Amino acid sequence: FLLEAIIPSNASSAEHEFVEVTESVYAAGIFPDWWKFSKARPSAWERLAEAIKRNDPHCRGGLLGCDDATSETLVEMIESVANCDFIRGFVVGDAVIGTTAEKWIGGSIGDAGAVAEMSSRFGELCACWDKVAALHA
Repeated sequence: FLLEAIIPSNASSAEHEFVEVTESVYAAGIFPDWWKFSKARPSAWERLAEAIKRNDPHCRGGLLGCDDATSETLVEMIESVANCDFIRGFVVGDAVIGTTAEKWIGGSIGDAGAVAEMSSRFGELCACWDKVAALHA
C-alpha cells in the first residue's frame, strides 16, 4: 500500500517533520510498500531515504507528490530528487489537469483539445524526469 506523508506548507522545518513522521509510522508498526512525499529541500530526500532503509529494507520506494505544483515549480521539484535513488517517480494531479479541466467544463475546449493539452503537459513532465534521470545515471 501507499502512504502519503502530508506536512503543512507553513511548517518551520519540513525536512525534520518528514523524517519524524516517517519514524513515527514505523514505530507504530506500519510498513508501507510505497511512500508519497510532497516537495522538500534536496537534503531532506537523503535523510528520508536513510530513515526508510533503516526501518524497512523491503520498502519499494517513494513517489514525489506534485499534485498542487505550478508549471514553474514542477521542474524544480523533479530536479530536487535527482540524486535520491529512493524516489522512483512522481504523482501529478492539478499540475496536468487543473486549467485544462476548467476550460473543458466551461466549454471553451472540447474532448480532443482537453486530451491533447493534458497529454502534452504530462509528456513534458515525463521528458523532464527522463532528462534529470539521465544526467544522474
